[in-house]
Amino acid sequence: MATVKIKKISVYHPEKSYSNQDLVEGIENGHKLVGAWEAVGKERRYKADEHENTLTLAIEAAQKVLAESGIAGSDVDMIVVSSGTHEYQLPTDAALVHQAIEGKNKCIIYDQNTNCVGMVVAYDQVCRTMISNQKIKYALLIGSETLGHYYRDSDFIYEGVAGDAACAVILERIEDDSVGFIDSEYFTDTSNALDLKFPAEGLKKAVRDQGDNKVSVKADYGVEVAYPEVKSIISSLLSDHEIKGEDISGYFVSQLNINVIENIAKDLQEDMKKFKYIGNQYGYTGTTSPFIALHHAIEDGDVTTGDHIVMWSVGAGVTSAAVLLKL
Repeated sequence: MATVKIKKISVYHPEKSYSNQDLVEGIENGHKLVGAWEAVGKERRYKADEHENTLTLAIEAAQKVLAESGIAGSDVDMIVVSSGTHEYQLPTDAALVHQAIEGKNKCIIYDQNTNCVGMVVAYDQVCRTMISNQKIKYALLIGSETLGHYYRDSDFIYEGVAGDAACAVILERIEDDSVGFIDSEYFTDTSNALDLKFPAEGLKKAVRDQGDNKVSVKADYGVEVAYPEVKSIISSLLSDHEIKGEDISGYFVSQLNINVIENIAKDLQEDMKKFKYIGNQYGYTGTTSPFIALHHAIEDGDVTTGDHIVMWSVGAGVTSAAVLLKL
């Protein structure tokens, strides 16, 4: 029976890292911002310079994962780029990644945007497509984000939380269901879907210079509605496959807020050691954050081939997703 395994994960980030103190230098009452960032577990983050954007980071990550996996661009059958800050609407960022890696003509390409949960959702959907389509041997899934650059100056607290990074994954279709993708579970509540908007007044006004082209954040914006459901969807996912909590070697979840991660661990009655946290190094990198955490867990030997893991995140709107897989 066919399934899909993660063959390789690579991470690319801008060269320069900024501490909390770096960001507030010269800002009056900067200590209040530092306190707010520290409260959610943010210490440092990478920031793209004037020559970098979501697309350039995505291309760097794609080239890196191909080099590290020994896979040529012409071997890739499918390219999906996930982001909430795609550089282009036309053409797709995926088209320009395909061009950069010298992809073949018989290749599926598209961009995907489910905001911060996007890469988890894309992983789920790409795996299901690969399982049903034996023509796809290798897929290149990329997440890339530069959201912090699009906030208004008055929303500097959000800009300071955000970090810029890209993560690329080579997925391989195999005829061995003892490892690889297993299943997914979702929760969606769109009752306050417009609390976070980008561009603030929509794309039409933004490109005509008639509207606010920054991020609009409602004063009481939050995705807390999704948090009480995390235990439910993960528990349901495990129960459906007769897997117990003690069988899970790692949970790789949204790196937005360390306190949320601690509460998820508590709700699941799990050890925090199973929850890799890299948000203190990267800031919050949106769509990529669970996969960057997984990359570091693999590099550090926290998880290895044959381990069951769970990935979860939540995106604006809001919608959240959990996926279960065996490395």
